[in-house]
Amino acid sequence: MTEKLKLLAYDDKDFEILSALLQDSIMPVIEMNYNKLDKQFIVITSRFDWNKKINDDYSNRILSGLCFFNVEKINKRNFPSLKSEQILNFLTLFRKNESINIVFSGDIELKLFGTKLYLRLDDLNKEWPTIFIPNHGKL
Repeated sequence: MTEKLKLLAYDDKDFEILSALLQDSIMPVIEMNYNKLDKQFIVITSRFDWNKKINDDYSNRILSGLCFFNVEKINKRNFPSLKSEQILNFLTLFRKNESINIVFSGDIELKLFGTKLYLRLDDLNKEWPTIFIPNHGKL
């Protein structure tokens, strides 16, 4: 079993690290929720464990929870309905001024706005082996 991650991201470097850890995650739209009252945007994701692939030569996915704090507004570009069963492929996220951009394949993007935005990632109690390895081709 992989050691479960529990991480916080406050600054640009933190967000860069979390973005790398989340690379190739798959995120069902139906597992995303914005709570305006608590100013939290929550996502349940299936995170590909690149560390396991590199070090142990086999592959796992891990169920992880993301919580973005102090979110006051969300802008969407090409984003499906929140009731959609569509699964999004995570590409990257980055912090820019008072926003966090979350970019998915298919030219889909979320932009979260707020002051003192930060992110928490928690691996949950579920991981499983996978034969489906993300392939980015040769650079």
